[in-house]
Amino acid sequence: MKVLFISHVLDGSGAPRSLLTIIKNLPKKSGVDYFLLALRRENLEKEFKEILGNKVIIVNRKPPHNKFLKLVERFVTIPKIVYYILKINPDVIFVNSAANSRAIFISKVFGYKTIVFVHEFDEQFAFLHRIRRKFIRLADKIICLSDIHKKWIIEEVGFKKEIVVLPNGIDLQEVEKFSIEEVDEEFKKFIKNFNFLVANIGFLTKRKGWDCFLSIIKNLKYESSIGFVIIGDFLDMDEKKEFLEELKKERLEKRVYITGLTDNVFKYLKYCHLTALTSRSEVFPMVALESMALGIPIIFFDVGAIKIIPPENYPYKVKPFNIDTYVDLIIKIKNLDLQEIKSIVRTIQERAKYFDANNIANQIYKQLLS
Repeated sequence: MKVLFISHVLDGSGAPRSLLTIIKNLPKKSGVDYFLLALRRENLEKEFKEILGNKVIIVNRKPPHNKFLKLVERFVTIPKIVYYILKINPDVIFVNSAANSRAIFISKVFGYKTIVFVHEFDEQFAFLHRIRRKFIRLADKIICLSDIHKKWIIEEVGFKKEIVVLPNGIDLQEVEKFSIEEVDEEFKKFIKNFNFLVANIGFLTKRKGWDCFLSIIKNLKYESSIGFVIIGDFLDMDEKKEFLEELKKERLEKRVYITGLTDNVFKYLKYCHLTALTSRSEVFPMVALESMALGIPIIFFDVGAIKIIPPENYPYKVKPFNIDTYVDLIIKIKNLDLQEIKSIVRTIQERAKYFDANNIANQIYKQLLS
């Protein structure tokens, strides 16, 4: 049996990281071959090739940033996508994002059995969410991330076929291994200036709430012992420029460290005391799971389906988009005594075990076979 995974991007964002965890933990059985077709970017190419070898294909390593050229690129790459799909000729295609409308459409045009792993609500789509819903409905089967997510797919998307609920998984042994790696000297110099670090992880965009994060930093201006780490970078360089200019105007530029894109968030995250999720919408952010696995508390706006990830009655969620409450909770966590911190760490790490990657991957394997 041939299984073709199609990823819309191969950067360090949540969906491809989730796919990497799945493929690492899938059963490796005789007669089952896994292939990966990535449409854009190459950041995680090495990691995927360590598992799949030469069965990793990237259509466009350096996509354009200009919106018009991006649109053109979507069309001119279609023949390549068709070529690679037909060349591999899989028994089943697993499309790792509902944003990948081209892959869903092409897969069904050529009659392939197609499973779509939906990671999105409408807000996650860059544009044309109503049209993308129509492409989702072409799938033979959908895997989604929670019952809240399933309800949206049934009621809003109008999908009538089989829907399987499976959350993202995390490999706790991998977390331990990656957290051993050390950071660079520049970062070590930065963290010496603070006794409490707040992390924000991934590609920062308006949807990811970089402007909310900026407001939080401003509101903590006089809490000089608190530093801020962006483990990742901005997707839009104009937005990054605006962010940095605002920091400079407030004389806060030395309080914030941007690591840039990294294939190992854990080596930075292990030095942080709190992860701030500032997104305007999320389905199942991997950064929440990754933080919990390290025993790092998260604070988040109660949007989408984030609240299913932490333990029941988790106290650090914020009504959208109340910056004052968010800031108060950061200070509250900062001021917890050692016993209270240990209690939180124990609770969230225990909850993280529920999302064991091996178990999730085995369930996905069963869906592929079916």
